[in-house]
Amino acid sequence: MKPISADDAHILVVDDEIIIRSYLTKVLKMMGFCPSAAANAEEAINLLSAARFSLVLTDISMPGMDGLSLLNHVRALYPDSEVVVMTGFADQYAYEKVIRAGATDYITKPLNEFELKAKLLRIVRDMGVRRKLRQEIATREQAELALTQANEELEKRVTARTAELTETNTALRVMLKRRDEEQQELREEISQSLLDLLNPFLASLAKVVPSTLLSSLQSTHLTLNRMLSGSSPAMPLALTPRERQVFDLIEQGLSSRQIASALSLSPRTIDSHRDQIRKKIGINNKKTNLKKTIKLYK
Repeated sequence: MKPISADDAHILVVDDEIIIRSYLTKVLKMMGFCPSAAANAEEAINLLSAARFSLVLTDISMPGMDGLSLLNHVRALYPDSEVVVMTGFADQYAYEKVIRAGATDYITKPLNEFELKAKLLRIVRDMGVRRKLRQEIATREQAELALTQANEELEKRVTARTAELTETNTALRVMLKRRDEEQQELREEISQSLLDLLNPFLASLAKVVPSTLLSSLQSTHLTLNRMLSGSSPAMPLALTPRERQVFDLIEQGLSSRQIASALSLSPRTIDSHRDQIRKKIGINNKKTNLKKTIKLYK
């Protein structure tokens, strides 16, 4: 027989007949239980209030409070304790009535030792199964509670981190915008300084250098000024250095002949460069004014 666990070992025997109490105490000890005995329901109530009993084995007919009243008391105050009722008046206390009152099982007197042992062992086994089930439920509830708390904590951390990142991104955007503004201010300042330095110089050169050289210098000056001021074409163009010169001179309003003269090239060569610029800009219609289109890149 499997040993009785400590959780199930304590049984309270309640019977007004000392012979039956002694007999049951002896049988229960042989089975591995730790029995206590009470001569009546009132004594049993005092023992129940002082210690925990997994099972109460009580006679139903006793002087004073009877076994059914004791059963009701146990069910009301100690719902985890099982109650087995014994009676020698089977015709008076029907099995169905006792079980409906809350008893776990029912045994008739005179007691049959084998029946008693079998029923007690079954009850103890069922108590072990229920206890294990309650433990599993409690463990699962604890795990679910821990998971819920972990999810709540994670949500709090995610919310806090999201707020931090949002604040950081906002600050970064402000910093980048300010940096771009400062860079633009610096480019404009450099461009203006360059104009202040070169414009008088170019005005002086206009009196002593050929017009072709002056146009080339002005084109170079315009390109450099664009680079410094940040006013380069809105669309990046893969122009060759010569095409860039032609591009800038077209923007100034020079004709192909004037550009050819300024760059010491033939008009046919300039026309070839104009065609390449048209292709790179994406002008397929020959009627489209190249100068007006180039202004869009300013």
